[in-house]
Amino acid sequence: MIKIPNCEIFAKIEPINKGWVVDNEKKYYVETTDGRRLLLRITDASEYENIKTQFVMLAKLAGLDISMSCPVDLGFCDDDISVYQLLTWVDGEDIESALPKMCTSEQYEWGLKAGRLLKEIHSVPAPKDIRGWSVHFNSMLQGELDSYYSKAELHCELGEIIIKHLNENNGVLGVRTQTFIHGDYNPGNLIMMPNGEIGAIDFSSGYGDPFWDIFKVSWRPHLFPHFYSGQIWGYFNNEPALDFWKIYSYYFAFGALIALQAPHWAGFYNLEEGKAVAQNILTWSYNFNTLIPSWYLDNHK
Repeated sequence: MIKIPNCEIFAKIEPINKGWVVDNEKKYYVETTDGRRLLLRITDASEYENIKTQFVMLAKLAGLDISMSCPVDLGFCDDDISVYQLLTWVDGEDIESALPKMCTSEQYEWGLKAGRLLKEIHSVPAPKDIRGWSVHFNSMLQGELDSYYSKAELHCELGEIIIKHLNENNGVLGVRTQTFIHGDYNPGNLIMMPNGEIGAIDFSSGYGDPFWDIFKVSWRPHLFPHFYSGQIWGYFNNEPALDFWKIYSYYFAFGALIALQAPHWAGFYNLEEGKAVAQNILTWSYNFNTLIPSWYLDNHK
């Protein structure tokens, strides 16, 4: 039994089992007696401060009047052992499910919409006193390098190529201007709404390099190149500059390093699946000898 304030107005509540769920979190679809449709997220109470910070960030973003899961209520529940969030429900089909059914022109059009929406999300600037992005990223990178080196069974030629690229380009980030970022901007968190608009859900809210959000769209962009190419074009409203591709390539090398460590990292089921993802990244970058991935279709294509 879920015990949160005012839960007596819940006319319908159903568990949500689809999508990425963090540890100790449960999600529910809710319909209220006054006709509202909501998303309910319940997490361990120890996460309250982090969730509160994200909740406040989402409130700022909601002021842009974009289609997204907007914050409604936040508090403790279940005799204070859990924290709950109520957010508005975004109706429609997620793009991840829809992409295989689309023709290439439809994929590209939804990619354009996804890029334009992400650009709006990034219009919220980060606080001036925030820690530099390169410091934050290098801390993450060092953690992944330490993890990789500590597991001899993971060492392979792929890893050597990836780490070489990371070492040779460790100054590419420089001083990055940070903004609000979605944190998990992928097709599973993008909704095709009945009115033809695109909506975003499941924010892992924070501040960071906006190019980091673009990188995190997918591990397998080569499967739907029209969508992912459209997203990049829609974001920049033009062909991106060379500096973007340098950083994009660097981030994908970081992603390949993470993929090699599956199942130590929760995104993959086994080592072979992770290695296949890393190999894909090296294939479309020709072992990082080209910055623009082979799956990218420029506007002329």
